[in-house]
Amino acid sequence: MTKYRLVAGVLGIVFDEDSEDEAKRQFDLLVKRSKTARSASARMSVTLFKDGEIIAEYHPLDVSKT
Repeated sequence: MTKYRLVAGVLGIVFDEDSEDEAKRQFDLLVKRSKTARSASARMSVTLFKDGEIIAEYHPLDVSKT
């Protein structure tokens, strides 16, 4: 059985199940939340794994370094 895991910033593992559709839905939701965060501390990296391999990831732009 295929296993999907979603890891979000300091929150850690926020999804660990076998539903691809739900994993992708949760990934999109967390990326959207990170992109619209009102503070830099609320922006977070989001990584989606399928059977331990990264299949999607998002890293917010660090505006403090520009």
